Amino acid sequence: MDDPQDTQYPELRSQTRALLDQLQALAQTYADDPQALLLLLRLMEQTHTEIRENLFQAAIPNDRHAFQALMRTIETSGGWPYIPRMRLQAFLAAWDAQENTTASTKLEQEGDRG
Repeated sequence: MDDPQDTQYPELRSQTRALLDQLQALAQTYADDPQALLLLLRLMEQTHTEIRENLFQAAIPNDRHAFQALMRTIETSGGWPYIPRMRLQAFLAAWDAQENTTASTKLEQEGDRG
């Protein structure tokens, strides 16, 4: 069944899609630069926080019925938007896996020479 929210705000969806495409292209430009990508992620998180704290919270309805309707909408449309952070352990595990792969590749190359 289609989500009725998929048809709401077509102009907002179109404009946001264009911005997201630009953001994705920008990220691809820095695909090999983890510090630049980290900055990009931080800026996206900062923007999320600013929108939530300065605009969304001010727009929450004061009327109980409108507030309940908003809560139902949040529940039925996928919940609260969340930007998960990479946990340090997952980051280190990914780094360790990459190190192990690099070491294995070096050993294989040395074995091919011998």
